[in-house]
Amino acid sequence: MCSTNYCLAIFVLVGVVAAQQNPQLTPCNGINSLNTCQGQFNTKLGFDASLGVAKYQDLRSAIEKSYADSQAYGLLKTCEAYKEYQQCYTDGQFFACAQNPFGIITATNNGGVQYTRDQAYGYVKIWNQLDFVCGAGFSIFANAEVCGSSVFNNQTAGMRQCDNDFDVNSKADPSQACAYVEAASTCYFNLFWDACKKPEMAYWGCNYERTGTNLLYPQCTQIFCSYDVAGPVFATSRIHRVTAGGLDCDSTLYMECQSDLNKALSISDPQPWLKHTTRTKDLMESAKAFREFKTCMGAQYSDCMSPVHFVSVSATPFAAYQFVGLFNQMHFVCGAGLQTYLSNEGCMSTTWKGQSGQQLTQCRLDYEVTSDVDPMQACTLANKYLICFESQFKQNCGDKSNDAQFWACEYSRVNIFTRFPQCAARCVLPYSGGIIG
Repeated sequence: MCSTNYCLAIFVLVGVVAAQQNPQLTPCNGINSLNTCQGQFNTKLGFDASLGVAKYQDLRSAIEKSYADSQAYGLLKTCEAYKEYQQCYTDGQFFACAQNPFGIITATNNGGVQYTRDQAYGYVKIWNQLDFVCGAGFSIFANAEVCGSSVFNNQTAGMRQCDNDFDVNSKADPSQACAYVEAASTCYFNLFWDACKKPEMAYWGCNYERTGTNLLYPQCTQIFCSYDVAGPVFATSRIHRVTAGGLDCDSTLYMECQSDLNKALSISDPQPWLKHTTRTKDLMESAKAFREFKTCMGAQYSDCMSPVHFVSVSATPFAAYQFVGLFNQMHFVCGAGLQTYLSNEGCMSTTWKGQSGQQLTQCRLDYEVTSDVDPMQACTLANKYLICFESQFKQNCGDKSNDAQFWACEYSRVNIFTRFPQCAARCVLPYSGGIIG
């Protein structure tokens, strides 16, 4: 047996020699890659130029302060800077400099600077967490930004205590590292639960810590974060059930919740399902209103938000499917699609206006009307509908706007699936054009 420090020293020395044979041990190029890309990140966010590996704790504080001060907008700006930070690296250096602590420990061309284990681990943890924050975690935080930001405002001491406990314990007893990963994740879970009392935010806090520590200890494969699936944000409607219920809807509750939604979105029609129209408003405001509507409906949501229910209260099947389709699209817009839209807000909001906006409306109506008349052709027509939406966003956002085009495809695909779940339409990146399987 050898001590942890001795084994690490041997591993570091071997790593330098074996770098050419094993890409996982490629050293980070300090000056040409790490310092350049970190400098670009700092400039983008207005951070002190000295922040980086050596000052990883101050870098973390600066990033988390943007969450505290600017809420979801702070996440958005950080994620935009992180995207550019990733793109700054070439030749596999992103992994060596930002994903693998041993790449930093063995850094070359670094002006004689030698980074410590703590600095390397602490720095890599930040970027691993941003993969979650800017991916699956973005819409969760954005939909509860007030309480989420309050944790970064008021619980920084608690978070640093969670971090410190993990560091001390995992160093003292590395054989139990997985237990300490779980304890640290639970510590963050409790901080966010105590502040928000929302299962989705406790889940966010747990994953925020877990994704940072788990990659440093990849052997810990059985640690997961969970949440109450009946929670208000993540009890996502199962679209394939949309025609199964509806007759058991509590109409009194529904009318109360719909009335509140109408007020929030300035909709004057008390029965908007009878004549569906698409109204646009500020995205975050609309997402907040839809989220509050779903919370208001609670367990009644799936029974009431079905075409069967609206047909039972005198809507035509055509109008009922249009209305329910809009709600299903909002689940995407306010969930998985939120960060993409906010990151491309300028060109995507422009696409909904003027001639291109009219074209989008016409594409949707052409599909809905034609498929209503001839439902046997619905799946064949679906691809034309998807491509029509993609092409408008491509025109306004540019040929290389794969994320915006994917968003457009997915937005229209959800509408198709509301009425015709048998259609195997899917959206794929980086290719343009929906696919009918």
